[in-house]
Amino acid sequence: MTISEGTIYKIDLEDKGQDFTTFYVENGVIIHVEPFQGWVWRGKQFTQTSFAAGDPLIFKDGPRLNYHVAAVKAIRPIFSYEFWLKKVDHLARGPAGVDNFTDTTGAKKRGDPWIQMYLAEMTPAQALDMELAAEAV
Repeated sequence: MTISEGTIYKIDLEDKGQDFTTFYVENGVIIHVEPFQGWVWRGKQFTQTSFAAGDPLIFKDGPRLNYHVAAVKAIRPIFSYEFWLKKVDHLARGPAGVDNFTDTTGAKKRGDPWIQMYLAEMTPAQALDMELAAEAV
């Protein structure tokens, strides 16, 4: 799959017991990692301009990763992450009663809880409902 501007790629890796099995990549740069080690990999850039099952992953600033690509899925969000967060904030003004709700609940910080909902292609309303339900528990 050739990299397209504005598209996020979910790259599943061969699972050999490592702490990270999925990279989300935008414009060749890792923006999110699952399930662990986001702090290690976020911001690293690949040399590739396309990804396919079986490919090795090679970083611009270092060696090749020992885990090959298992699968690639293109995610084409309607909104940028920043705009999506603003829509959540707008919706949150009523039930949460605060401006910048996503900032106060960890957006764009280590362990960002919002990016997973964005990458799962939830609408801002669905994400807010899920967050408010979690806070109510």
